[in-house]
Amino acid sequence: MKCLSKGWCHSISHYRRSRTRSSNSTFVYQCKFQGEQNNQVLFLNAKEQVGGDTVVVETLEYHSIGYNNIQFVGSSNGLILCKSCYNSGDNTTLVPYVCNPILNQWVSVTPICVGEHSIFMGLVFDGVSQHHFKVVLCYASYVKMYRKRLNYHIYSSDTGEWREVKAKLVNSSMLTTSYMMFEGDISYLYRKGMVHWISNRYMLVYHFQNNFFKVIVLPAISIQRMWE
Repeated sequence: MKCLSKGWCHSISHYRRSRTRSSNSTFVYQCKFQGEQNNQVLFLNAKEQVGGDTVVVETLEYHSIGYNNIQFVGSSNGLILCKSCYNSGDNTTLVPYVCNPILNQWVSVTPICVGEHSIFMGLVFDGVSQHHFKVVLCYASYVKMYRKRLNYHIYSSDTGEWREVKAKLVNSSMLTTSYMMFEGDISYLYRKGMVHWISNRYMLVYHFQNNFFKVIVLPAISIQRMWE
């Protein structure tokens, strides 16, 4: 199979070769400010010194990627997903970014117009054995009570394009509201081929290999960011 994205093939291959020898750990956090100051996503690189248990923490070099107000979304097996948005009238255009923190390299994903929709977004990447990643995006208003199928968007780094796909929606009858509502940004957890989002009392799970979404009812506690 020919790799169409030579830049990402190089980045991921280099990460695969260097991962076992590196003693570095990378910590990612986001600073949110009130007012006009933009959000910042910061990286800390922790290095364990040879012959001792002292850990030296240093800030990684910030990479300017053309847009301000970058927001952290989540991570998948060593790659970080961030996003930036800009508005034009009633339409919002979303610009996702995927980062390899080991190499301090950023790649911008093709922008996509999401209108005024609230979205669920996640990164599908199973580790260094893969040469490509995928970004999944669906509208919260599409996850409706009694709905059997929904349309969503998926981006693939091997083609560099978004495409619209239909998938089965399981257990939508468990919703007690007309659709999955939430306030603010929703992060995700990716594990073993599944992307998980939490919104109020519900978890939405996307099964990548079998291409379906499932609604799971959670205990009656107010948790939106369980894994941050």
